[in-house]
Amino acid sequence: MCPKEKITFPHMGNLYIGTSTLFSELGYEVIAPPSITQETIRRGSLHAPESMCVPFKYVLGNFLEALDKGAETIFMAGGIGPCRFGLYGHTAKLILGKLGYEPKFVIIEPPSGRWIKFSLKVLNLAHWKIRKIKPSILWAVSKMEITDWIEEELYMKRIAIEPKKRLAEKLYRRYVDRIFKAGSYEELSKIKNDAIEEYDSTIPAVPNRDDIVDIELTGEIFILLEPFANMEIVRRLGELGVRVSRTSSSTKWIKERILTYLSKETPEKSHERAIRKARPWMKVPFGGEGIETIGHTVEAAEKGLDAIIQVMPFSCMPEVSAKDILPQVAKDVGIPFYSFIFDEHAGGAGFQTRLESFVERVRDNKIRKLKPGKKTTPVVN
Repeated sequence: MCPKEKITFPHMGNLYIGTSTLFSELGYEVIAPPSITQETIRRGSLHAPESMCVPFKYVLGNFLEALDKGAETIFMAGGIGPCRFGLYGHTAKLILGKLGYEPKFVIIEPPSGRWIKFSLKVLNLAHWKIRKIKPSILWAVSKMEITDWIEEELYMKRIAIEPKKRLAEKLYRRYVDRIFKAGSYEELSKIKNDAIEEYDSTIPAVPNRDDIVDIELTGEIFILLEPFANMEIVRRLGELGVRVSRTSSSTKWIKERILTYLSKETPEKSHERAIRKARPWMKVPFGGEGIETIGHTVEAAEKGLDAIIQVMPFSCMPEVSAKDILPQVAKDVGIPFYSFIFDEHAGGAGFQTRLESFVERVRDNKIRKLKPGKKTTPVVN
C-alpha cells in the first residue's frame, strides 16, 4: 500500500475542524499546524516581506511549523481582486523555496463563473475520487456548522452572564473537541443537544439587563476569526459584560466564498446584503471585506445593537479605507464604533485598557438612552 500524502493548511479560528475532516475523508494524512502561538508569528515575520499584511505572516509561520512536522502538500484558498490575500499562496511558495522547502501547493480560488477550471482543481485535489467528494464536503461543513453554532449561540451569548469566569469557555472547548472527534451525523446532533442542555443548566440565559451591552465584531476575516491574532477579543469583551456577535464565521465564509453552490438557495448572501447597505457611502467594492465592514455597520444600527467594533490587521488596505469612512457612517446611522488594529507587536495591557474604556462609554451611553430627557454621548474613535 502506498503511503498517504501528507497535507497541511493554515489556521483560521475553527476552520481546521472542517479542513482536517475533509482531507481525512479523502484519504490524506493530515498534518495540521500547531495552534498559533507567538513562535508562529515570530517565524512568519522573520521571513515575510515587512510590508506584507499580518495574516500572511501567521500563514507563513503555520506552513513552516507544519513542514517541519513532515507535511508534503500545502492547501490554501486563493482570492481575486485588489486584496493581497490572492497572493498569499504564490508568495509563500517563493519564500519557502528560498528557504529550501519544496512542498506541493494546491491553491483553490473562488469559481467566479469559471466552474470547469474550479471543478478540475477540486477533482485533482480529491485524486479523482468523484463519489467521495460531495459526502466528504457535506460532512466537513456539518462539523463546522455545529461548531460555529455552539460558539455563536451559546458561548458568545452566555460569556457575559456566566457566574464563574471562563466557565462558558471551558464548556465550549470541551464541545469543540467532541465535534472534532465525532464520527456520525447522529453524534453531531447529540453533541448539539447536550451543549444546549448543559449551557442552560449551568449558565442560564437571563432577561436583558441594563449593564449588559450588545457589541458586534466586523472587519478582516482572519483577524475576526482567529483568537490569537485578535488577542482573544471575544473573551475579553465577554468578561467585561458584553454579549458579542460577529458578522461572519468559518462556515459562512466557506459557503459564500468557496463552496458557493452550498448557499445557492439563499436569496441574498450576507456579504451581498452588506455591500448593498454600504452603497450610500461606497458604491464599488475595493477588496477584502472593506465595503462589507461599512455595510455591517449600517446593519448593526438597524438591529439596534449598542456598538460595533472593526478589527483589522496593520497595513490592510481595504480595512484602512473602510476605517476612514466609518466615522461618517457611524454618525449617519447613529451607532458607536471603535477600530482596533493588530500587528505582531500588539501589547495586551494597552489593548485591554482601550477595550475597557470603550465598553464603559458604550454602557454609559446605553443607560443614558434608557433615561428620558438625557442626551447621549457620541462614542467614536
